[in-house]
Amino acid sequence: MKIKTLLSLFCLLFLYTAQSYAQTPPSAVTRVYRMDTRNPNVIFRPVEGGFSPAGTNDNIAEHVQVASFPNPGPPEEASIFVSTSASRDFAIHWGSDFLHGETFYVYEIRPTSNFYNAMSSLQALYNQTGNREYLTLIRAYEEQEEYAAREGIAVTQIVNAREFVYDPNTYRYVEGELRVNQDYEEEDTTVNPDPYIPVSQAPSTSHIIEPVTSCALNLDKFHFDHMMIRMSDKMDKYSFLKELKACHNSLLLNAFLNEIYL
Repeated sequence: MKIKTLLSLFCLLFLYTAQSYAQTPPSAVTRVYRMDTRNPNVIFRPVEGGFSPAGTNDNIAEHVQVASFPNPGPPEEASIFVSTSASRDFAIHWGSDFLHGETFYVYEIRPTSNFYNAMSSLQALYNQTGNREYLTLIRAYEEQEEYAAREGIAVTQIVNAREFVYDPNTYRYVEGELRVNQDYEEEDTTVNPDPYIPVSQAPSTSHIIEPVTSCALNLDKFHFDHMMIRMSDKMDKYSFLKELKACHNSLLLNAFLNEIYL
């Protein structure tokens, strides 16, 4: 009996330890990444460089959706946040899967206390309000591992930029030049461990945009076919890509049937 008890305790300890190591605590996030099509010559400017937000709206639920499918309105409606990801791979995939051959850059950034975990913030808002739309957003966007930088990112926080260039022969992006920011300042900083609670809390239920909805936005068949080739090896990694593929296949089938029978 004593042996069984010890084994049970050992198993519980092992599971707890494994779970603890599987989750990266906010204090361990010392680098984040941003995909951007703007050249480092612009972003690395000592004056007016860095990343500035589009507006003053601090509704993080709206930001998460607009950051994925940009449609900025006037400053009071546009987001006060700048999007980044804790995953360099995701930043690369975001550029390579959704740009149509345009060169892009992945910027490595040193985060500070104005960087908030977007999913933790949505979870805190759900806990506070009970509004299940927050859970819908978490399910849709959690794989992006977003950290939202309130009021932007200073040029002195940007470490470097890696160029990614499209190869039309393989329909894939390849790594290009690494550009180092000469004005970068090394400091011991990390993200904010607390969730962000905005003044305007409620997400507009009539404007919830999930990845499956976005498939009807701005992708013609030529670009979609090439995008599917590029993302074919990433479907299992990001479930929202599977949703995009399924949705587009449905739309294409519907268009085909309409052409035949209508």
